[in-house]
Amino acid sequence: QFQDGATNLGTKTYTFTLGALAATLSENFDGVVAPALPAGWTATQGVNVAGAPLWVTSNAGTPAPVADSAPNAAFTQDPTNTCDNQLNSPVVMYGGGSQLTFRQNYDIESQSATAAYDAGVLEININGAGWVDFVTAGGSFVTGGYDHTSINSTFANPLLPSRPNWSGVTAGFVSVAANLPAAGVGLPVQLRWRIGSDNSVSHAGWRIDNVAIAQRVCS
Repeated sequence: QFQDGATNLGTKTYTFTLGALAATLSENFDGVVAPALPAGWTATQGVNVAGAPLWVTSNAGTPAPVADSAPNAAFTQDPTNTCDNQLNSPVVMYGGGSQLTFRQNYDIESQSATAAYDAGVLEININGAGWVDFVTAGGSFVTGGYDHTSINSTFANPLLPSRPNWSGVTAGFVSVAANLPAAGVGLPVQLRWRIGSDNSVSHAGWRIDNVAIAQRVCS
């Protein structure tokens, strides 16, 4: 309740989140020499007609800026031909109410404000059951979620059939925060950032930095 002398100015309700943040995973990609990935992080590929390189750490090139925290970020090209590039986190275990945060900067070929030609997605593997989209598994984006709703079906993007995704240009690093699936609590879990490019036209690519998983614990 707000009061100015004898005048009642009304009431306002606020929500305060209590407790300290306890990190399960924290990675800024700065403790290695580019192009090496940190310990526990791996890069894999599906189809690669493009002959494109794997995900690496990078401190140069485009899209710029090259890192959210200098000098490095994880990086993949968005190549000119069909490619399925995957960045895999270490296996982690998290508690109830945990949240994933990271920063991303991408220039990925899009068709329109809603449809993508090339696309980036976040996937999760819970207890070795197989990779599924983060949202399909029960996760939810708080900020910075997928900004495209579909993938063009004409040019052999390896992420087809169509699905929500990130595409277009962020013009710098932007924040993503997401609630981790309740189905993964207390189980071994792995995350992966996956880009699918179609069989024509290249763009600059995708950068990921400052990845963290944390939960609120009693102060």
